[in-house]
Amino acid sequence: MDDDHTTRGADPAYMRQINATNTLRRLYRAGPMTLTQIVDATGLARKTAEAAIEQLTAKNLVVEVARDEAVRPVGRPARTFRFCPEAGYVLGVQVGGHRVSAVLADLHGTTQAKCDVPVNRAAGRSDRLSAIGAAAKECAAQSGVDLGQVWATTVGTPGLVEDGNRVTLCHVLPEWSDFSLADQLSERIPTPITVENDTNLSAVAEHWRGAATDVGNVVWVLTGRRYSAAILIDGSLYRGADGAAGEIGWLPELGWSKASEQTLSFAGAGGTPAGDSAASMLSRAVAGDDDARREMDAFAASMAPGLTALVLALNPRCLVIGGGIAAAGDTLVRLLADHMRPFCLRLPELRMSSLGDESVALGAVRLGLDHVEDRLFSLSR
Repeated sequence: MDDDHTTRGADPAYMRQINATNTLRRLYRAGPMTLTQIVDATGLARKTAEAAIEQLTAKNLVVEVARDEAVRPVGRPARTFRFCPEAGYVLGVQVGGHRVSAVLADLHGTTQAKCDVPVNRAAGRSDRLSAIGAAAKECAAQSGVDLGQVWATTVGTPGLVEDGNRVTLCHVLPEWSDFSLADQLSERIPTPITVENDTNLSAVAEHWRGAATDVGNVVWVLTGRRYSAAILIDGSLYRGADGAAGEIGWLPELGWSKASEQTLSFAGAGGTPAGDSAASMLSRAVAGDDDARREMDAFAASMAPGLTALVLALNPRCLVIGGGIAAAGDTLVRLLADHMRPFCLRLPELRMSSLGDESVALGAVRLGLDHVEDRLFSLSR
């Protein structure tokens, strides 16, 4: 019986793929490198490194950096190469009650376009799917990118998500349960599509570019009119057996249902009377107004039991609070800590989200980049 590993080890084509993949990984992560630097970093012979560069250039994944004609180097100028982040793109989409947001980024995660498409809260599945398709097309039009150049699309949605494609249960949006969202979008967005819970994506974004870049064990909590939590263990999402990890807001004894009835739960809902009232109270509490500070303390007291339960169960290094109330900053951190400390064996660092409304779409971009990197650096034939 043939040993696949032995066969591959002796296969020149496979060895060339290994060399090219290792070279690409270095350029992807390190930025522009001279040929000599590539040789030193990969351990390849110079001719082998040149062959790898030629292979990657033919696939439009690597280009040679043009020399600055104004600079006259002494001796033969070094050839420099870089990864092409414009070789492809990723699309991150957030499905919300009142809008669909999208962000288009290149393969280094640099935003190329973003847009919002309004949608009626009572809209059914068909209208919301159309809004997702419209957001994708608008981002493509803004950036001059064909959707065929998008290598991965990730869609963040409320509700329980299974297998990266199916929304099994959602109480927030009409007609948004028990269907494959990825399949429904396949004709509107002709790219590989992954579906993920929106709170999970916020946690991914916070770990990538937000308040939790320096820690791997994180709990991210969405607060406001809806409460849910996302869990990162060693930097990776923990979804649970059925995608329901972190949904402790369903347990009324933990107080989150009471918190959602208070004025400050509308923080971030700008343009509505309740949202304006919450914003005013938040500002006054931060400024030191006694009455507003008491309201915020009551809000913190309602949040604390659920947060404490998560801390006791998961022992995270960091707990990040998301939603409009995050604008309260250290004022809320101190109040939460006062209510949680007596019941925590170890109180984690409490931080406020720094990404605001963009967290879901940014997390979707990051998850898309993860899928792209898996493809770029795969050694499968």
